[in-house]
Amino acid sequence: MVKESNIEELKRSVDNLISKYLIDYHFYFEDFTSGKILETGIDKPYPISSCFKIGVVGAYLESLNDYSVLEEILTVEKNDIQPGGGVLNLLECPFPISNRNLLQLILSNSDGTATDLIIAQIGLEKVKQYIYRYTKKTRLAHNLGDLVRATLNEYQKAHSQFPNQNHREIYERIFEEKTLKEDYTNAKDLVELLKGFFDDTSSNVELKKKFWKNGRGYLTWTERFFPADVKFYGKTGSLGYGTAMNDCGIIMRDNIPLCVFALCANKWKVPKHINGHIFGLMGVEILKYFKIDSYQFWDCKIEPIEF
Repeated sequence: MVKESNIEELKRSVDNLISKYLIDYHFYFEDFTSGKILETGIDKPYPISSCFKIGVVGAYLESLNDYSVLEEILTVEKNDIQPGGGVLNLLECPFPISNRNLLQLILSNSDGTATDLIIAQIGLEKVKQYIYRYTKKTRLAHNLGDLVRATLNEYQKAHSQFPNQNHREIYERIFEEKTLKEDYTNAKDLVELLKGFFDDTSSNVELKKKFWKNGRGYLTWTERFFPADVKFYGKTGSLGYGTAMNDCGIIMRDNIPLCVFALCANKWKVPKHINGHIFGLMGVEILKYFKIDSYQFWDCKIEPIEF
């Protein structure tokens, strides 16, 4: 059992770490071993980015009356390819793939093409209904392709008008004027959305649980210093080339859930290639809370810079 005082220590360490590198952040943490909850930072809208894909997979799995649909084969054509991350946009079209593999690619590789192929089968409205069932302050207006294209188009227009302006300043303005009015969330909502995969009152909950655990993919930002017996089952999101980033997930040790958390981050004070290390250092603080040693074998002294 975690000592009661440790939750205050975690808040202090998280605030000290994240506030050094970020202007806007929202952190929400729920300790399954004690029931303690921690919320810190600014509760305001943040770009939802790829974290809405949690709702895409959840809504699709709940819609299934016949599990054999998961094995049905689709043919991915060139015009199906969407911008953003993933692996399908690296392959030569056309090629066959099952619905099961599309869902796995959404969770393990945040595949944008897979995301919109799944949305096309059930409709964006059903995804929104699923997300709104578990969240209070989240809104979604676009599928993945339209969300990324809208952001990129606004950036290209602004960059042509102000070619010398820092790209983060441009993206932050786009977020304020557009994204944070249409496709947004906060850390508490992301935790609740994730917990929807384990909602025993929902349809096909055992299937949802299985997909969430099997969806674990590449090493994420938060778990980069985790020891081998600690696993992170989560979903990351990034928009504007790292201008806004989210991470949320469940941390387990020896197959026992320890906690669930989310961090929404915007307006960074460090270059984008360092952002992921800050999430990793946050993961180290969570491990310290549970008295677990990390593999942080180097002294990370990253100084914030002014843009």
